[in-house]
Parts: sequence; structure tokens; C-alpha cells
Amino acid sequence: MNYNPLIRDKVKEFKQQLPEYSFGEMVFSAISIMEKSKGEQIKKSDLLEITDEEFYTAFDKAIKKELE
Repeated sequence: MNYNPLIRDKVKEFKQQLPEYSFGEMVFSAISIMEKSKGEQIKKSDLLEITDEEFYTAFDKAIKKELE
């Protein structure tokens, strides 16, 4: 499945629901979600191994977490 358009939509949704967040804050939130689920810190080189589906899921969970 092509997650690229879904990720773009999810980032737009994040910005609409939390307009005060910068792009860096949105990415930080999503990566924090991934770290929590993997139980380890994500290194910059790890970003190349993360699938689009994992990014999509992380942004989705990050929106929900930040709205709590």
C-alpha cells in the first residue's frame, strides 16, 4: 500500500488540530511514539529503516496523544 498520501494527510490533520505545533514538534512527537513502542531510542540512521506504514501509525498515535 502507498502510505505517502496518507502520511501527508495525517500531517495536515496534525497541523489542523494542533496549529501551534511546528513541523519539528510533530516529528518529535511521532518519533517519541515509535521509541516507546520499540522500547529503545531511535538513532538518525534508524529513520531509513522505518516503513511508511510505521510513520503513518506513529503520526496517528501522536495526534491522539497530544490531544489528551
